[in-house]
Amino acid sequence: MKPTNSKLEKVKARVFEKDVDAILVINIENSNSVTTRYLSGFTGSFSALLITPRRHIIITDSRYWVQVKEESTFELVKYVPPRSFLDTIVELIRNLDLRKLALEKERISSSIYDTLKEKLPDCEFEDISSLVVDVRSVKDEDEIETMKIAVEIAQEAFKKMLEIVKPGIKERELAAYLEYQMKLLGADDIAFDTIIASGYRGALPHGRASDKTIEKGEPVVVDWGARYKGYNSDLTRVFCIGEP
Repeated sequence: MKPTNSKLEKVKARVFEKDVDAILVINIENSNSVTTRYLSGFTGSFSALLITPRRHIIITDSRYWVQVKEESTFELVKYVPPRSFLDTIVELIRNLDLRKLALEKERISSSIYDTLKEKLPDCEFEDISSLVVDVRSVKDEDEIETMKIAVEIAQEAFKKMLEIVKPGIKERELAAYLEYQMKLLGADDIAFDTIIASGYRGALPHGRASDKTIEKGEPVVVDWGARYKGYNSDLTRVFCIGEP
């Protein structure tokens, strides 16, 4: 689904107050998939965004050329190996004569940052890590509705899971069924590793589901969530099979 431009425009309004020429977002194997999706709608694992006041560009390889057109309104620049990905980005920056770039230093490796500085000695870099977080922390109506759906999916899946709970079932079986139900209900994925911890394992802060059999009368801690359109829900419940 292609996003509305409101999120992108909110970030641009804040960033370009700093007198920068462009925003650069590098996402290598999901290193910054959150900002990439927030600004462009693209959900692939490998890309770079270059955003100027007038142009919105995405660079990616042939695995994602069709997907970009389906998910984003950004202008596609095709990256083709064996040339390095960073060299492709650098060439585009030079061709556009960009001299001051805004980026999230917290979301790129030191080696990539050092390489950019080395290859672009005339460029100045502005860290906007906290700015992007500030903008994203204020949710619009569409985001709030999406988050509500993520919660509803998790809640309905939990109700389905309770229907199969019985003494002798394994924690791992319950987790698998819960995750299966969330995906049937429309979740893109689980929000995090599902925690199901019964009996003595309930004392573990992050007791991921194990092969332990759940016995009658044991308390069971469940901590789970659904990811829906990039937004996560996070719920926790405790129940017993029979009398504790």
